Amino acid sequence: QVEVGTVVGACAGSSTVVVGESRVMCVVRGPSQISGEYRADEGRVTCSITRAPFAFPQQRRDPGRGGNVSTVDDDFLSTQLQAGLERVARLETFPQLQYDVALDIVSSDGCEAQACVVAAAAALMHASVEARDTLGAAHGFATTDGRFVPLTAPEATDAAAAGAGIVFVAATMHTREVVFTELRGLEGVPGAALDAALTHITQQRPVVLDALHRDLKK
Repeated sequence: QVEVGTVVGACAGSSTVVVGESRVMCVVRGPSQISGEYRADEGRVTCSITRAPFAFPQQRRDPGRGGNVSTVDDDFLSTQLQAGLERVARLETFPQLQYDVALDIVSSDGCEAQACVVAAAAALMHASVEARDTLGAAHGFATTDGRFVPLTAPEATDAAAAGAGIVFVAATMHTREVVFTELRGLEGVPGAALDAALTHITQQRPVVLDALHRDLKK
């Protein structure tokens, strides 16, 4: 579930994304002037993630291991997401200017990393920041037979019980270019499972575009 324009106030763009029981709100502020000589011919995108005190990542459990399925640390995600957003944004179109992406994890069941990536991408599009592509993410189990099972799928419990590894992939929605991955219980992602995860990411593009179109009709 993706909504844009959900925050009223002094911001360039905003979004709210729900994946499973995880809810993330995103606000984009800017552009503001960059001080100093930081990349004089390019702009900058920053990213920060905060978690509400009542949003605990332990709520969605991995029945196969007795632990949670959240594989991505918030600080790691914010660093990687910032790099990914700058990778796809046309930084040359706003030289010496900076957009700040602030993500707030309101509720969590293990799917919040995926929700953060989609929320950031949707909010930047809502802010009309020019980009070469849009980031999306997939979070789920990579089975031994090469399937990718999203955390929200009914089969996820069986995949966890069978000892499937957990994979998080962030990639561009259109060109399917992998930006970063995080694995647990895997040394690598089987090709078929990675392809299925990228297809899952590609399918997020029309959902985000539909949210933008709905906002334009308001």
